[in-house]
Amino acid sequence: MTPRRPQGRLPVNLHPGRIAIGYIVVGLVWIYGSGFALRLPIFNGFTEAIEIFKGTGYVLVTAAGLYVVLARRSRAIDTAQRELIAVDEQRARLVAAVEQSEEAVVITDLSGTITYVNPAFQRVSGYTERELLGGNPNIVRSGQHEPEFYAQLWAALLRGETWQGRFINRNKEGATYEADSVITPVRDARGVVVAYAGLQHDTTRERTLERYLAEAGRLEAVGQLAGGIAHDFNNLLMIVLGHAELLSASDSLDDSACEDVQQIAHASQSAAALVRQLLAFSRRQVLEPAVVDLQLLVGQLRPMIAGLLGSAITLEVKSGTAPSAVLVDAGQLEQVIVNLAVNARDAMPTGGTFTMSVSNVNIGPTDDRPEPVRPGSYSVLTASDTGSGMDAATRNRVFEPFFTTKPQGRGTGLGLATAHGIVSQSGGFLFVDSELGRGSTFTVYLPHHDGTPAPRSDNSPDPMPRGTESILLVEDEKPVRAVIERALRQLGYTVLVAHDGEEAARLADDNHPSLLIADVRLPGIDGPSLAAQIAGNHPDLAVLFVSGYASEAMIENGSLGTEAAFLAKPFTSDDLGRQVRALLDRPRTSKTDLSTSD
Repeated sequence: MTPRRPQGRLPVNLHPGRIAIGYIVVGLVWIYGSGFALRLPIFNGFTEAIEIFKGTGYVLVTAAGLYVVLARRSRAIDTAQRELIAVDEQRARLVAAVEQSEEAVVITDLSGTITYVNPAFQRVSGYTERELLGGNPNIVRSGQHEPEFYAQLWAALLRGETWQGRFINRNKEGATYEADSVITPVRDARGVVVAYAGLQHDTTRERTLERYLAEAGRLEAVGQLAGGIAHDFNNLLMIVLGHAELLSASDSLDDSACEDVQQIAHASQSAAALVRQLLAFSRRQVLEPAVVDLQLLVGQLRPMIAGLLGSAITLEVKSGTAPSAVLVDAGQLEQVIVNLAVNARDAMPTGGTFTMSVSNVNIGPTDDRPEPVRPGSYSVLTASDTGSGMDAATRNRVFEPFFTTKPQGRGTGLGLATAHGIVSQSGGFLFVDSELGRGSTFTVYLPHHDGTPAPRSDNSPDPMPRGTESILLVEDEKPVRAVIERALRQLGYTVLVAHDGEEAARLADDNHPSLLIADVRLPGIDGPSLAAQIAGNHPDLAVLFVSGYASEAMIENGSLGTEAAFLAKPFTSDDLGRQVRALLDRPRTSKTDLSTSD
C-alpha cells in the first residue's frame, strides 16, 4: 500500500505539581482523618500534637521529593516525544517528496516483487498502483534488452552494489520509453539488505532531442558537402550542356548524332536538377521571391497534378475565397507541391484520394500551434492522401535526405527533404501527420503577405531576343567562359571577356559595357564586390550574377541587390538570352544598387 504520513504523538505531560498536591491531600486526609486524631482534642497532649505535625511534615517533604523526581522524568519524556514528532514529520516530508516527485520510484523486496510505486512511475508506465503492487518490474519490459543485460543487473545487486543503466521500457499502451535508472540496495540498522529501491528518470524527450541534434548535424554536413561540390560540379555541367546546345544548333549533324546530343543535354539537366534538390534541402540556394496567391497557384497546377497522379487516384482541391498571398519563389513552391503529390501517388499504388486545401489562419499568442510556429498570420497548404501511412520510425525520418522506403532504383529520397528545405528557406514550416493504414497529411505554413500577387502568364515563350549591346563577361573557368561567350555572340552581342577582377575593371573603364555578367566566386574578389567597384564609375551598368553555388551572404539575404539578377548554373542559352535581354531593357535607376542587405 502507499505509505501514509505518520500522525504526530502528543508529549505525555506527567503534571508533577498536580501529583504532588494530590499526594499531600491524600496524606493529610489520612493523618487528620484517622480515628485517633479525631478522638483527641486539637493539641490535646503534647505528644499527640507532635506526632500529627511530624506526619504532616513527612507528607510535605516526601511530596516535594516526589515533585522533583516527577518533574525531571516529565522533562525527559517530553524531550523524547518531541524528538519522535520531529522524526515523524521528517518521514512525512520524505514520503510527500517521493509521492510528488517527477522521478519514478519503485521499491521491491529481495525477490523482485513490487511493494511500492509512486505516482510518477504509474504515470510513465501507464499502470495503476493496484496493477503494479505485488507484481514484478518485468511488466514494463520491452524485449529490447538481451538476457545478459538483466543478469549483470542482478549480479551487481546481489553483491550489494548500486546499479546504474538505461532501460528501454514499454508502457501499458505499447509505446516504448527510455529511462536512466539507479537501483540501490536498502539496508536495515544491522546493514542487512532488505529491499531494492529504483529511481528512474524518463529520458525519452532528451534522447529524441539528442537524436534530432545528431541528425541535424549530419544533415548540415550533407548540406555543406552539397554546397562544396555544387560550384565545381555545376561548372562541369555548364560546359557539357553548353556544348551540347552548340552542337544541336549545328547543321552538320545527322539525325542520329542530334539524338545523341539531346540525350547528353537531358542527362546534364537531370544532374543539375539533382544538385538543385541538394541545395534546396540544405537551404543553400538563391531564391527569387515574389508575392504569389497560393490558392491561384494550386489551381493552376491542378491539371498537371491530376496527370501526375494518374486515373486511379482522385484529386480534390479545396480553397476559400480570401486571397492567400505569400512571398515565395513561385518555381520553388511549385516544386514543393509537385513533390508532395509524387509522395502521395507512391503511397497509393492501388488508387485512392489526394486532397489539397488552402486556408488562412491567424494564430494568437495563446492559441494551440505546432512548434516552432510563432504567432501570426499564415497561409496554410494541406496535402492529404488515403495511402498506406507511416509508422513512427518512418515519420521521424521522412524529411531526411536520401531516406526512402521505395525499392532500390525508384526515387532518390530527396523529394520531401527538398520540400522541407524550400519551405524553411521561405520562412515557413512543414509538418507531417501519419499513421499506418490511415494515410498521411502534410501541412505547409507560410507567412501571410499583404502585397498584391503578380499575374502569372501561361503564354508560350516569345522567340529568342537578340541584341547588339556590349557585355562584360567575368568568369575564371576558361571552358565555362568560352561557352557563355559563344552563346552571347550568336545572339549578336559584343562580348568582352575577363578572367579576374583586375582585368574586368580595366575593360569596363576602356569600353563602358551595358551589362556585367560575373561569376559570384572569383579569384581575389567576389562577384558582388567587383560589381560594386565597377558600378562606382558606371552607374547605369546592369548586372547579372551567375554561379553554381550561392555564398552565405546570398543565402541569408535571398538576393544580390535590387538592380542585380542571378542565374544559377548550369543554364541554357535560352535562359541566358532572355535574362540578358530583360536586364538590358529594364529602366535603369540613376545609380546601380548592389547592396546585399534587405
